[in-house]
Amino acid sequence: MVDEVTTSGAGTFAFLFTDIEGSTALAEKLEDYPTRLDRLKRFVSETVAPHSGAVLDMTGDATLSAFKRAGDALRAAVDIQVGGASLTDEQGQLRIGIHVGKAASYKSVWSGVGINHTNRICTAGHGGQILLSAAARVLVEEHLPEGIGLLDIGQHHLKDLAGPQRLFQVTHPALRSNFPRLRTLEFLPNNLPKMLTSFVGRENELSDIKRRMKEARLLTVLGPGGVGKSRLALQVGAEMLNDFDSGVWVVLLAPLTESHLVPQAIAEALAVAEGAGRGLTEAIVEHIGKSSLLLILDNCEHLTSAVAGAVHDLLQQCPNLKVLATSRHVLALQGEALHRIEPLPLPAEDASPDAALHAPAMELLLDRARLVAPNLDLESGSVTYLQDICRRLEGIPLAIELAVPLLKTLSPSDLLSRLNDRLAVLKGGTSSERRHETLFATIDWGHDLLSESERLLFRRISVFPGSFSLETAEEVCASGDLPAQQVFDLVNLLVDKSLVSVEEGPRFRFYLLDTIAD
Repeated sequence: MVDEVTTSGAGTFAFLFTDIEGSTALAEKLEDYPTRLDRLKRFVSETVAPHSGAVLDMTGDATLSAFKRAGDALRAAVDIQVGGASLTDEQGQLRIGIHVGKAASYKSVWSGVGINHTNRICTAGHGGQILLSAAARVLVEEHLPEGIGLLDIGQHHLKDLAGPQRLFQVTHPALRSNFPRLRTLEFLPNNLPKMLTSFVGRENELSDIKRRMKEARLLTVLGPGGVGKSRLALQVGAEMLNDFDSGVWVVLLAPLTESHLVPQAIAEALAVAEGAGRGLTEAIVEHIGKSSLLLILDNCEHLTSAVAGAVHDLLQQCPNLKVLATSRHVLALQGEALHRIEPLPLPAEDASPDAALHAPAMELLLDRARLVAPNLDLESGSVTYLQDICRRLEGIPLAIELAVPLLKTLSPSDLLSRLNDRLAVLKGGTSSERRHETLFATIDWGHDLLSESERLLFRRISVFPGSFSLETAEEVCASGDLPAQQVFDLVNLLVDKSLVSVEEGPRFRFYLLDTIAD
């Protein structure tokens, strides 16, 4: 643990996270909810301070505090839970999570795996409950304050955390003791895969998609290959499990080669059998009915027409169904909301080494590097090379994931020098899917889906050294086999298929990522 908790710095802390279960419904129910929430936040702050803690953040209905010792965090949690219930309502909607981990602040904004871990523990619980991680439990179990106990409630898969986490419920005579099952992946209906790595770098997109999913019935996450569409969609599903009574169900379409297999894949994900006298789509419709359900259709680009047809039929007949698709191509359905994602933001050119570490592309690189190169040097010189690696890879998550294992045998400077030929170097990945085994395979997968005229224009615009205007593309790329009037339509199609990016401004310009242009 650290010697002192301040509102800036870095280190290992005991974190305490609070939020209010069902805050939206509570805000509608209680006319004076904003006043109660302000009182609750003041109460948390006043309770944390005597226990040698510091409040790091208060956003929305949540608070984040840090302590020098896990025992202080535990005592503060009990005091907050006992005294804070009346500030929300008589049912005690406040829930608390405690964990010991690492975090750092930049410009007074705190982030790190320790904070994310604590947040996940908190949101798995129920109002009136205090949950403790195994890491925190080890530090407090031999010196528990009088009246406080710990109940082992087993191992649980939490949103965004790799592997099962053993959790403990704090007991005290003044606290409620019986709660429903935790809100973890085991006990909510879903077939979400268990993530082996943490979710890094797209917190803003995550919040935006969750917000838009409240209104849209169909949202397609678009982006070039390797940009992280699937990982983002799966995280959205995990975050929104509580919003769908009949669960979140993932359909993996990448392995399919034939359009007629799309309904079958959906049926298999939902455990629907084709009955006598009814077709598969009819069986799926009957199974979903009026249930509140989220269907994630992952990697639709090679089966766009079949997926669009299936989605149209299901949305028409299942009023409470929502669909989140990932694709390099739009589905082109009426009412389809689009969310286009780009590579992860890079460190600013003039960023200090400390600031560079907080750029999303760098956060992903360092998070994955901790697994394979835990002793990676982060002195200023090495950080500069790591920044340049992220820039050379253009912030593309798959490229970063493929590059990081090379840090086992190459220094950052040596790796950077070898990335001059990144398509040749970034291979031998561990993905079970051929299209993600190498960076070249990912780009090739997208290119294979183009028509001959699209390939022709793609080859011609790849020679532009930077961005280009539509007029320039029409002037330079048109020829006898590619009339100028077709260039506009083909540029639009390449944008829809995530191979050409748009640079917005007074007049839109277009560009290719260098990795794709190569």
